Amino acid sequence: NFVAQADRVLVASFVSAGGNVTIATTSLPANGGTTLGDGAFAPGTSATVIAIPSAGYKFSKWLVNGVSVSTSRTNTFTVTTNRVMVAKFKPVYSVAVSADPPNGGAVEADSSKYEPGELAKMKAMPEPGRCFVNWTQNGVPVSTDPNFQFNITANRELVGHFAFGRLITAT
Repeated sequence: NFVAQADRVLVASFVSAGGNVTIATTSLPANGGTTLGDGAFAPGTSATVIAIPSAGYKFSKWLVNGVSVSTSRTNTFTVTTNRVMVAKFKPVYSVAVSADPPNGGAVEADSSKYEPGELAKMKAMPEPGRCFVNWTQNGVPVSTDPNFQFNITANRELVGHFAFGRLITAT
């Protein structure tokens, strides 16, 4: 409202209600990975954010205000309000297994990647005329059970050892 005191030319300028919307991305933990897709967007348009895990991590989910909004590493959505997209990453541990001697038998892990606390299952299968002796890590015996299981807390390299004949244990 104003009081007209002279002839005037008025020009109306229109912008989207609230202007552009800001989308920001971040990683949790910070060293778990990187994110792409930050920027300013017009309301009602689509935005895509991408989570890229660092070595030793895997993508878990996208969070907005602590609430999960997607479990896809690439998330496309309609922009409505300012938001911070948090890419949640989880550490993963690897287990590598090998046999000693290599022709003494076969060894396997039920997976090569595990989340912290997950149950890892190893299996050793001797060749005919051989027996399983033990599992070692860095030369230190960790189990004599050919079906060795443990909750994972770190990367591990296990060697399944085999010998000729039958293993006899004293009772």
